[in-house]
Amino acid sequence: AHLEGGSVNCFENSLDQDHWCPQRLLGQNHELIHTVNDWHFAMLNDTDRNWFFWHALEGVVKDKVVLDIGSGSGLLSMMAARLGASKVTAIEGNTEMIRLAEKNLERNKQQEKVRLIHNLSNRVKLKPEEKADVLVSETLGALMLGEGTLNYIVDA
Repeated sequence: AHLEGGSVNCFENSLDQDHWCPQRLLGQNHELIHTVNDWHFAMLNDTDRNWFFWHALEGVVKDKVVLDIGSGSGLLSMMAARLGASKVTAIEGNTEMIRLAEKNLERNKQQEKVRLIHNLSNRVKLKPEEKADVLVSETLGALMLGEGTLNYIVDA
């Protein structure tokens, strides 16, 4: 998700003039950096949380069609794929998070097993043969219902 060096959306342009920007963040969209820092870094590094999800999915997703709503970085989708899901569809509305999920899937060699859809889940119409056996989601946010979770889960 690199942008042109002079773009207003670049992370380095969102910093105070005297702040140094690491090379790996140059040209990155500031929305992605802030989203990852505010939410995803803590979640991805919460070992207890991640093991909980792994064990919750274990034995449930094998040979099943899985739908991941609000897939973010793609962690739950990759877990489902590695645990033997026959097919995983991941839906994410945020452009920058979709780009990050694409990179994560590629780096973890899961891009063939996980289909990413960039949209809000209530705008996606799956074909009958794409209907999920298992729904996974981790969209509760800090205030549990902060991301409109009920509306998306009810629609699924």
